[in-house]
Amino acid sequence: MAALRSGEKRPIPPAVYFVIAAIFSLLAGLIIGYEIWILTGYSPDNSGGSIILIAGSLTMSLLSAILYLFWPKKPVLFGLNTYTLITIILLVRSISINI
Repeated sequence: MAALRSGEKRPIPPAVYFVIAAIFSLLAGLIIGYEIWILTGYSPDNSGGSIILIAGSLTMSLLSAILYLFWPKKPVLFGLNTYTLITIILLVRSISINI
């Protein structure tokens, strides 16, 4: 409380950085993956839906690596890789279901 009264800024908790980066990762990963899916000529008629996951996760991993070079906050790095982690889990799950 004394810090608030003296006008000092309170540091933002790392969890807030992580949650914001994870939400951005999920939204941007889907949007970028969908755009790449459309640009490569796929449609619901000829499938290729896993390209959405793979292209989105590759893009988000590249973005997180570049951002980490300029702004080294680990919660942001881990948050931006959330989409990649979800993609890996889904791909492994789909392989294990088909075996």
